Amino acid sequence: MKNLLLVILFIFIGQTLGSLIGLIKRPRDTFLHASLAFSASMMLGISFFQLIPEALKITPPLLVIIFFFSGIIVMRLTDKILPHIDPGLFKGEKSSLKKTVTMLIVGIALHNFPEGLAIGVGFVALASGGLCALLLSL
Repeated sequence: MKNLLLVILFIFIGQTLGSLIGLIKRPRDTFLHASLAFSASMMLGISFFQLIPEALKITPPLLVIIFFFSGIIVMRLTDKILPHIDPGLFKGEKSSLKKTVTMLIVGIALHNFPEGLAIGVGFVALASGGLCALLLSL
């Protein structure tokens, strides 16, 4: 339980510091690009070094491969189907609150959907770990 609280504390501190960087001063593009690259590499590292090996322990390898590539296909289709917000396109247009809110809601839902699936599976797989998964999701 002590480790869980430490992880939650680190998550809170990281998100708070990341938000403050954007609120205090607009960082340079190089810093933003480096931060994005770091975040992407962390997520890929966690996927390949923790999530996939754990899935291989509890699931047949064929299913892991099928769902791995299914996830890639779903994300690619989602990227093609959903509209993107390109700030350069809207310089002459007046921004629409309804469109902005819709894009925000869709973006948050797409971000949270895979995370919710992972937490739900973890909750079902480990009865004792369910409380930990629930706390981490908050």
